[in-house]
Order: sequence, then C-alpha cells, then structure tokens
Amino acid sequence: MTSDPVSAPPLEAELARAWLRRWDARQERYVADREGRFTVIGDVLVHALAGCARPFVLDLGCGPGSLSVRVAGRLPSAQVVGVDSDPLLLALARGACPRAVRFVEADLRLPGWSALLVRGYRRAARMLRRTCVSSPVR
Repeated sequence: MTSDPVSAPPLEAELARAWLRRWDARQERYVADREGRFTVIGDVLVHALAGCARPFVLDLGCGPGSLSVRVAGRLPSAQVVGVDSDPLLLALARGACPRAVRFVEADLRLPGWSALLVRGYRRAARMLRRTCVSSPVR
C-alpha cells in the first residue's frame, strides 16, 4: 500500500490518453449508457456541491480515472482524489488525467488506507477516519 509511487516512470500523456480512450470504449460495451451515467453523477455532484467553494471529491476504486477526470472537468474548483489498488491502472490515470486530479494507490480492504490521503488533504483524511468503518470490506 503506497501513495504516488516514484519508482515507475510516468507514461507519456498522449499515449496514456489514447489507452484511456480505448479503455472507455471497451467499458461502454459492458455498461449500458456509461457516459450517460457519468453525466448523471456529474449533475448530482454539481447540484449537491453548489455552495462549496473548494469541494473534496473522493473516487474510490477509480481504475484509470475515467470518472475522476470527468468530475474534475465539471467541478474545476474541486479537489479530486482517485483511489485504487491497481498500480497499472493508476499509472494510466496519472498519465492521462489533468493535474487537478491526484491518484493514490491504496487497498480499501486494509485498515489505515485513508492515512494515505493525508498529503495535502488533512481535513478530508480526518473526516474519513471519523466516518469510515474500520473493518475490512468483504
């Protein structure tokens, strides 16, 4: 469980974006109206966070950041953090997504995963520790 690994070289942005487009096209075959669902999620977030000057959005199980990047586009003032345990998908996300999104490698089944969010997001990490169930997800 590590945050923002430095050992892996970053993917070239254009290559990562091309792979992300391919990922999204393939996922569209398995999830009916996937883009429509992402739009609804964005609409709900925009409405729910309308009064927040700098909202914090946490995308758990973000994969290659498909939803994270859309949320960051809809809420440009938001702090968006994507969390996933797959280092390959996170490398793709980091290469393809805007700098407004931060990606953290963490296994949500392990206690203490929210401590990895602390860098730059102390308030959100404290809130997560108070509200999240400490037992592993089954």
